[in-house]
This record gives sequence, structure tokens and C-alpha cells, in this order.
Amino acid sequence: MDKQTKQVDKRSLVAAKGLAEVAASVARKAFGISGQVEALSLIVMNRVPTTGERLAEPEIALFPMQQLIQQYGKAAAPAAQRRICELCDAAAHIFVFEAWRVTLDQDKQFDDMSMGISNHPDRVEVVSILLEHRDGTIMNWEMVIERSGEKAKLGPLVEMEWRCEGAFVGVLNKQAPVVET
Repeated sequence: MDKQTKQVDKRSLVAAKGLAEVAASVARKAFGISGQVEALSLIVMNRVPTTGERLAEPEIALFPMQQLIQQYGKAAAPAAQRRICELCDAAAHIFVFEAWRVTLDQDKQFDDMSMGISNHPDRVEVVSILLEHRDGTIMNWEMVIERSGEKAKLGPLVEMEWRCEGAFVGVLNKQAPVVET
């Protein structure tokens, strides 16, 4: 990696970390309006995808995931997102989505996968912000406060260590469909 690429990569990581905070703010506003967050993807680009021209400073591109899924289909959307990241010479990818999380004690097992996480009695609904960078992956989430009686709201952004699996995990590295921090 040449000196210019290292400098751009360092700046892109700083930009990506700041963007995770911005993504949390956007998620909070969307959730406050509609009670949900539509999946979206933010890419820290180092190149103009149409020309291949290297950018002096990293730029941010936003992709509503529903649009990508409608255009390419649910099965092909992750591959399309990977290709977009390749064309942009992406230094970072941020994926914002709603999910269920189950945290188990070390002595507890989740043996009955037939019921799925969404039916697990210990599940927690979260809005996740998955930040993937060339140099490593940082995962954050915001917990959804219980939807009892009053309007639900999102909790604070908390950096967590957890295992994440899914089609859009490992977008910068197609060899890494499972990310563990």
C-alpha cells in the first residue's frame, strides 16, 4: 500500500467512525417519525465508481437498501453491493438495519433453531449499525426500548462485541460472511 493510500485509508476510518454517529442520528429521526428504520448502506468511497478516478478526500455515498433489493432482487442485492464497493474502492461500509438479538449466558444454549430468533423469549429488537472497514470491523447497536403503551424510542449507541451473520455482512471482504469482534 502506497503512502497516499495509507493516508486516505486513515482519513476514511475517521470519517467512517463519525459516520456511524451520523447514521445513529438518522436512524433515531426515522424511528421517531415512523417507528421503524428502513435498511440503508453508506459507503466511504476512495474512487469515482464511473471513472475510476481517485478522490483527494474520501466521499460518502448513501444507498437505500430497499431500492437495491427491488432493482437486483433479494438474493442478488449483496453481490451488487459488493460490486459497488469494489468500483468505489470502498474503505468502509456502514449498514444500518433492524434486527433481533439474543444474548445467552455461557451456560445457556440456543438449541432449538426451529423457532427462530424472532420467536426466542430472550430476544431484543435492535437497530444495528455495522461498520466494516478494510482494517477491521466495529459493530454498534442501539436498543429499542419496549413498545409498551407509549411511543417506542431508541436507546444510546453502544459499541458491542457480538457475532453477526447475514447477507450484507462482509461486504468489503466476500470471504468473510461471518464477522466476530
